[in-house]
Amino acid sequence: MLKIILPTIMLIPTTWLSKGPMMWINSTSYSLMIALTSLIYLNKLDITCTNYSMNLSSDSLSSPLLTLTTWLLPLMIIASQHHMKKETEMRKKLFICLLISLQIFLILTFSATEMVLFYILFETTLIPTLIIITRWGNQSERMKAGLYFLFYTLIGSLPLLITLIYMQNQMGSLNFLLFNYNNYALFPNWSNNLMWLACIMAFMIKLPLYGLHLWLPKAHVEAPIAGSMVLAAILLKLGGYGMMRISQMLDPLTNYMAYPFILLSLWGMVMTSSICLRQTDLKSLIAYSSVSHMALVITAIMIQTPWSFMGATSLMIAHGLTSSLLFCLANTNYERVHSRTLLLARGMQMLFPLMGLWWIIASLTNLALPPTINLVGELLIIMSTFSWCQLTIILTGLNILITALYSLFMLISTQRGKLPFHIYNTPPTFTRENILMSMHIIPLLLLILNPKIILGNLY
Repeated sequence: MLKIILPTIMLIPTTWLSKGPMMWINSTSYSLMIALTSLIYLNKLDITCTNYSMNLSSDSLSSPLLTLTTWLLPLMIIASQHHMKKETEMRKKLFICLLISLQIFLILTFSATEMVLFYILFETTLIPTLIIITRWGNQSERMKAGLYFLFYTLIGSLPLLITLIYMQNQMGSLNFLLFNYNNYALFPNWSNNLMWLACIMAFMIKLPLYGLHLWLPKAHVEAPIAGSMVLAAILLKLGGYGMMRISQMLDPLTNYMAYPFILLSLWGMVMTSSICLRQTDLKSLIAYSSVSHMALVITAIMIQTPWSFMGATSLMIAHGLTSSLLFCLANTNYERVHSRTLLLARGMQMLFPLMGLWWIIASLTNLALPPTINLVGELLIIMSTFSWCQLTIILTGLNILITALYSLFMLISTQRGKLPFHIYNTPPTFTRENILMSMHIIPLLLLILNPKIILGNLY
């Protein structure tokens, strides 16, 4: 694990010592080298767990998320260059260092093997994200969005901390590797029910569950492009990863406590997809589509079968790359039109045909068209929910239909139609932007050749 953590820490002095435009070049190229180094972890998945130390290790559930985290840092740095061009050099360096420190915390979170350490690192990721949203956000609403983000996450997390301290006293150790050897079981009584809720709600808010999702569209809309990318691609996945880890401890209580949450997720999935159909703000539309996809992940994790866990992990990775790509595309439109309103950015395909191609690919991956990895995740989840209860096919089928509708609606309203009169003198697309899009799409298309490497530890 140190072969990724130490170079990432050394990126901070590298950024501060670089001068002028070399700051962007150095940080991007070195972070890309770290990302390529982290691909080693995907090769070691024939071993169930790679133990480097008592506190830090990676297994087949955390290593795909680790690789996704490292892959995203160079992409965030590339995407932020236009947004930061009017800032002073000192502030640019501060911004890059915040992104690097966020990556360090995320790597440590995904590789922590002790539950209390995982909780501390899980909360630490909040600080850099909050600064990125509130300091470099676009509108004046960003302070309110930061407050929503802070209080939703903290209020959900404090009961989890109390429960973890209590469990530590009861069990003696909260190491992931020892969970299967503990005889401690949660039997149905009201205090255990409260403990189960305390453990699961922190991660439900992070994912987020429908009804607790109000902070997400606000945070996405107000965040700068790097903030939107890291929120959609990785910070939402922390919730799913935490739920998978802690669900080992919560049996046999999950068997009946999960029913209301599965129903709420299935209903929320259809509701948020429907909300996407009437959005006028492009970023808000992509944010609500994230809530819809994460509702599928919640359902899969709650069912707790090998297939559903495999579907949840693959959909998390696929959604991480797809939603990040959609936010990058929305940002390229915003930089040229200076508005996120769908009505004001029509017919962009006539001006930027190559960007139109990226839009088509992103929309089709979002609606899980074969041969994308999104299809593998959604198919596994839908099959496992159908095996759990056959009536769920009504809601999941309806969701697939509405997802296709809003993805195509987003594509048509931004790319097709007559060009509005106010769009003139727009700068052409840069090589930087095309490289950014292709670095999202290439992993998505390559993963279909060998999906086993991201299917978690139950293939």
